[in-house]
Amino acid sequence: MAFLGDEQLAEDEQDLLDLAGVSSALLDTWSQKEALTLQQMADMATCGTASLRLSRAERMQVMQLAKWALNQTGLVKEGLAWTDVLNLLDACDAAWLARGAQGRLGQSLQVACLAAVSILAMHQTSCTSEQGRLHRLDFLPELTSQMVRCQARAFLNLLQGRTGVPSLEAWISAIFKRVEVLSIGSLAVQINSAQQFAINLAQGILISFAACPRHPPCQVARALVALCLAQMGLVDSHRFRPQDVCEDEWDDLHIQALNSSASPAGDSSCGDQLDVDVLLVALGCELEHLQQACLLTLGRLRATGFSGGPHGVVSI
Repeated sequence: MAFLGDEQLAEDEQDLLDLAGVSSALLDTWSQKEALTLQQMADMATCGTASLRLSRAERMQVMQLAKWALNQTGLVKEGLAWTDVLNLLDACDAAWLARGAQGRLGQSLQVACLAAVSILAMHQTSCTSEQGRLHRLDFLPELTSQMVRCQARAFLNLLQGRTGVPSLEAWISAIFKRVEVLSIGSLAVQINSAQQFAINLAQGILISFAACPRHPPCQVARALVALCLAQMGLVDSHRFRPQDVCEDEWDDLHIQALNSSASPAGDSSCGDQLDVDVLLVALGCELEHLQQACLLTLGRLRATGFSGGPHGVVSI
């Protein structure tokens, strides 16, 4: 789904969003890239070219290896996270590529993960040469640069150059920045707490689910931003309840997914600090689409077995 424009905003507000690097035009470009990549993945699965996905155990392995590799390369200091690596592997349908002809994981999954890191390094340094994007991986003791290079080529060929797809964490950060700008910084402390909560939730989702056209990262991010702002008491979460879902069912879903009840409808302590219309502009979507995204995302959070309140951590 496209990211709605900022035309309804005053010119100075549009300028502030542009200066912050989170204009609707930029995020709509992100959305289009995301849609192309996810559709490519769906087409591959339909054609039988690739039908496997990384399992939960494999995704945990990728998380640990990616954290280590990003620290070793210094990319973590440049704003990249293990979620970026996993996002790229999902886009490449890495479960199929990493298994190879023998269907083995082990070292081949490690190669796939490091190849993804090398591609991210290439984009971060704007370097297009194979040697250039591998220069940060010279610490590897066993895995040869040739193996990583071959896997990186396979990924690049598979994506046809579309490797600049933002991760779920990038979407969350960008949308929260829009919320902060449009609220004129008056809610910075609460927004920062909500953002950390959303990132914790996102990591739990990424460990259990790959992105798909029906539930793309942009849509998940919108729902997490809205739900976490509600958890901080800035808006009534019942505003995000689809009309065909009753209040009791909505409250039960909240308790099961977030270990916390939804803010009571009509509670004067909720919904006054952040105007819903401002939030929808920041999210770049209409209320009906947000409601469906929140319903799907709460369902996924319930499936991950998350526990803990807004200041807790994801149990995985």
